[in-house]
Amino acid sequence: MGRYERCVNSSGTIKDDFILVVEDNLADSYVLARYLRAAGLNVVETRSIAEAKSAIPRGPLIAFIDVGLPDGDGMELCREIKQHPETSHISVVLVSATRNTDSGLSAFLECGAHTLLVKPVVVEELIPLVHSLVKSATAERDSRA
Repeated sequence: MGRYERCVNSSGTIKDDFILVVEDNLADSYVLARYLRAAGLNVVETRSIAEAKSAIPRGPLIAFIDVGLPDGDGMELCREIKQHPETSHISVVLVSATRNTDSGLSAFLECGAHTLLVKPVVVEELIPLVHSLVKSATAERDSRA
């Protein structure tokens, strides 16, 4: 059973729009999810790519994906999300503990990520980014409906 199930109603659909956090480090996941919840957002936390793949079809608005996960590469998961028409609309933010050079940043963006956040996450940077992405994601979703 995945951690996202607490946000699923009896018909198997997510109760509200949600933000997906894919992070194997419990402390990092807790901090990021806490900031997002404090901003009034519904957050689903997963610890692996396998768990994330169970939650992604349920339609997160945004996915925060750690680059280094125990069962695979977060950049590859981002590519998979962006290559499928059913999920390509999901805004992906990659999260890394390493500050990279400009060439490293371009590799993150080439996989389809919206941006890169460097740990530790700073709430003053996170919340404006999330609000902008949520606004864009809901407008895009509404235009597809």
